[in-house]
Amino acid sequence: MKKTTIRVLAGGLLSLFVAALAMVSGDSVADAGHGRPLDHFKCYVPDAPNSVVDIPDTAIQLQDQFDPNLHNATALDIQLFCNPTKKALASGATTPISDPRAHLTWYRLDQGTTVTREVLIQNQFGQQTLTLPSGFVIRLAVPTKKNQHKFPADLDHFECYLAQGDVLNIPVGLTDEFFSENVNVFRAQFFCNPVRKVHAGATFGVQHLEEHLACYFFNPTVDFSKTVRIRNQFNPRLKLPVTQGQYLCVPTQKLAWRVVVP
Repeated sequence: MKKTTIRVLAGGLLSLFVAALAMVSGDSVADAGHGRPLDHFKCYVPDAPNSVVDIPDTAIQLQDQFDPNLHNATALDIQLFCNPTKKALASGATTPISDPRAHLTWYRLDQGTTVTREVLIQNQFGQQTLTLPSGFVIRLAVPTKKNQHKFPADLDHFECYLAQGDVLNIPVGLTDEFFSENVNVFRAQFFCNPVRKVHAGATFGVQHLEEHLACYFFNPTVDFSKTVRIRNQFNPRLKLPVTQGQYLCVPTQKLAWRVVVP
């Protein structure tokens, strides 16, 4: 199978994309620099059968770094709910929670990828190459208010693609608002770009173009269930039952990417 590079974004080319995105969107795109680092997130699965949530107005438009044009989408059921989490490596290196307000709710979209991409990334787990295969549905991660917290500030929306990569098998300790557990992080399952979203006449631009998330599967070690009260742009008031955590989302640099064609 022959592989052809269609587009690569790396190094100085990223600044050109920033300018292009601002021109296309009509919105100002903020610099990646800001007063707080992007948090790690521990993501929990909704407790079925309550994962399907009726959303009165789900018509949205999205634009991320893989596509310069706005595309239409519809948000469907809730797939994940994510808390900011403290992460400790076996070496003793610890990343604390930066913003306790920063929560994300993931919604399944009614569309899938039409091309396969390869992405070169760098994060605290090292440099990795991920394949984002075509034909799989996309998720949208939406900033969310949880329980008594205020709405998160300075947190982007993310468009998340199914990912395939090498098995890491790295032990980490995770501590969030629910509990602490030690788990082994395996392979990446999702890669997320910050995304511009248009919904119900309002536009939510990208604040931090260089902030991405790579989300890794782990086997939970603690039996857990809890109901949280959430509010966001899709669900103004919802009691969401969640069960065990399954994914750790890690702040990530995207070094380069390409479309792979046969």
